[in-house]
Amino acid sequence: MPRKLNNKTLSIRVFPRIHLGLLSMSGEGYRLNGGIGVTISAPEAVVTFRASKAFSLEDQRDKPFKTSELNRIARCLTDGLGRFGVNNIPLSISISGSMPSHCGFGSATSIRLACLEGMFLKLDISVGRKRLVELSGRGGTSGIGINTYFQGGLVLDVGRKGGNLSPSSALEHAPHEPLTLFKVPMPRWRVGTCLTPRAQGISGRLEREFFASNAKLTLRDVERASHIALFGLIPGAIEQDCKTFCKAINDMQRTRWKNAEWALHGVPLQRIKRLLLREGAEAVAMSSLGPCLMFMGPDIKAKFEKLRQFFPEGSLNLAYMRNGGRVIRYD
Repeated sequence: MPRKLNNKTLSIRVFPRIHLGLLSMSGEGYRLNGGIGVTISAPEAVVTFRASKAFSLEDQRDKPFKTSELNRIARCLTDGLGRFGVNNIPLSISISGSMPSHCGFGSATSIRLACLEGMFLKLDISVGRKRLVELSGRGGTSGIGINTYFQGGLVLDVGRKGGNLSPSSALEHAPHEPLTLFKVPMPRWRVGTCLTPRAQGISGRLEREFFASNAKLTLRDVERASHIALFGLIPGAIEQDCKTFCKAINDMQRTRWKNAEWALHGVPLQRIKRLLLREGAEAVAMSSLGPCLMFMGPDIKAKFEKLRQFFPEGSLNLAYMRNGGRVIRYD
């Protein structure tokens, strides 16, 4: 049973993951799904926990979760505590920060894990990492977000032996985590993110329909994506070879699965990609189903101000590759 709540405010800062690509979207071969992704420093989200007589959960971000999504998080917390024989959550939980929902930053996974971890910390219940992931129900399709939440860096997973080719939101409480093959510390390379005001995220029904229409690629498609990850992105990070890493990012965008993700957003996002490359970026990646773009190059910081003039205020932000996971703080 939990001990009495203390009066200190607890906050957990979480950071974006840029999902560079899914690898084995085929019904053939040894494993399903698999992916590669990297952690960056911004935009952040902060989940804050305060003692309260009654449970509440609110999202104060400019692009918050829908009410139905907050309700799912609340049920996840209730079910998690129920495993420990606790029937009420005496906490007020608020979500803030500039990380938007459904834009490719991995907010659904990182915020749900933060809500669970913070709740157990406030209630003085010891729960290990593996159990937190299990209770969160996340990581059904890709193990990137559930790994970068804890330690950051670059992560490559090789998926699972069986299951469905579906988005993580449709595979909650899958029986096993995807098998993680590499966890690589990243050089502190500067990167930019681009999220234009008119960009629309893909989630829910549209996400499920996309997977149903585009899954079951050929083994040749799988081999191409896996080659880029294993012989381009991973060595580029380990050897701190920014040019190789950038080339591999661009090559990943041309794989069949990633190309289909780009096609969801049509010509406007392709125009933005071409503009970024023309004005100084050496690589542009769309994270997951987008519409967030990450762009980079050896001297991207020096070219950032020039790039900013082409976009509305707030569309571009400067960040860096991050090797740390979430940050827990008591005030």
